[in-house]
Amino acid sequence: MIKITSTQWKNLDGLGDDALQEMRPQAEHTVMKASLYLESTIKRKLTGARSGRSYKVSRTGATHIASAPGEAPAVLFGNLRNSVGHSHPEWSGWTISQLVGPGLGTKPGGGVSDPGDAYARRLEWGGADSRGVMIFPRPYIEPSVQEATSGMNAIFAEIGS
Repeated sequence: MIKITSTQWKNLDGLGDDALQEMRPQAEHTVMKASLYLESTIKRKLTGARSGRSYKVSRTGATHIASAPGEAPAVLFGNLRNSVGHSHPEWSGWTISQLVGPGLGTKPGGGVSDPGDAYARRLEWGGADSRGVMIFPRPYIEPSVQEATSGMNAIFAEIGS
């Protein structure tokens, strides 16, 4: 999960609670906008062709090209990509934050386990699957954060303008 926090509000010491309360909707809107920007960047990273091995999918009979180690995961059924979402904004004093990542979006149907758990982490950092087979990292969160940082900074910079 990625936690987006708005800490851009500075020099508010002289303002009363009423004035600060009026600023809350703007802060929520800004954090939500940055969260949606990151969410869409992650989902774009999980879209497109990959260069790994090719194999026939027994469930559908279609040919699938998997991701190679180091590439973002290839989409087979879309459970991981669809699971990427965001939480509701949460306030702690005068700080607002929101989570973005797998497990916060659409839950997969058909008894498939939640991709927001071990599966999503194993794809990002690598590790052994339930059969003991080693899965090499296929990062998608960290590259998405790096790609989205300048855009999210621009969103936060709009606060002061």
